[in-house]
Amino acid sequence: MHTTYSISDGGRAAAGYSERSDCAVRSLALSTGMPYVRAYKICEDAGRRPRRAMRPEAVDAVYLRYASAPWASFLDRPPTKRPTVAQLARELRSGRYIFKVRHHVFAVIDGTCMDVFAKFASRRRVEGYWSMATLA
Repeated sequence: MHTTYSISDGGRAAAGYSERSDCAVRSLALSTGMPYVRAYKICEDAGRRPRRAMRPEAVDAVYLRYASAPWASFLDRPPTKRPTVAQLARELRSGRYIFKVRHHVFAVIDGTCMDVFAKFASRRRVEGYWSMATLA
């Protein structure tokens, strides 16, 4: 079974934004179903600056507010023993998640990886993930 990918900006263009380094905002909007503008404001209130990535501590704090389960970490394993994006997406076939790989986060909804990059990371190792609650 192949992992599926869907290109989505999480509503960024429709909201009138054209930012870069907003993966935390996009993944929050996609995984919870909230509008991009609301996710942007939440991340901004947590310390995100325009066109700048969020600090990891701020990302953790924001995601934990909207998660339906605690952070599931693979950081205690050696990097070569962590699951790849494709492996974990196949394992978690249903539900809404945010996967964290090195320097990037993205939404996974019902086993489909959703990001602005197509098939960017099927072999990248996952550092951990959040199970997200649907708000919409």
